[in-house]
Amino acid sequence: MQPIESVLQQLGAGASLGWKWRLLGAGQAVLVSGASRKTAEVAAALCAAQGLPVTVRPVSRRPASEEWLARHGGWILALLTGAATAVLCAIFAASYAWVAGALALGYALSWGLRPPASEAPLSGLPAHTSSLLRLADGVARRARVVRARRPALAALAQQAEDAARRAQAAGDDDAMAQRLLEMAASMDDALATPGETNRGSAAHHVRCKGPA
Repeated sequence: MQPIESVLQQLGAGASLGWKWRLLGAGQAVLVSGASRKTAEVAAALCAAQGLPVTVRPVSRRPASEEWLARHGGWILALLTGAATAVLCAIFAASYAWVAGALALGYALSWGLRPPASEAPLSGLPAHTSSLLRLADGVARRARVVRARRPALAALAQQAEDAARRAQAAGDDDAMAQRLLEMAASMDDALATPGETNRGSAAHHVRCKGPA
């Protein structure tokens, strides 16, 4: 989960424990929902920099049934497995105590369903809260940490803070986004423990896949 945590930190966002568990169970989840394409692309670039497979697609292409199933899959699977087990118990004259176990099993299987997009860590971002601005805030915070933990890298921290300030003043800008991604990667490298490196380099609707 470390790559996901790093992306969330850089975006200044947090995810619920339930979202993380369902990400592990399903292997993928929506990270950003209801955002502009520019915002989604910045978040996708952060995921790619951490070596996480990611896709960006318009919200209109997401079936309504997918959100409904993600929200209600727990009790649906529990009822289906419970009902099927009750029928088998009746046929084979077995104890109906098996039904309770089947209900629990059905609910456990629902953790293999993707969490609903409406519960994404970054959902329905207002127009003035783009991923670029969140990234700039995250870079500035990490620069302060680098300055405190690695005094020898104060110059690098200063560069990151300057880039963050320029991004906050300039707004959405492709060149600025690329610069921030590079600084975010540099901050991660500076804070990495010995022997630890980023899985990749910095080179709508964002769905990320969990680490294999």
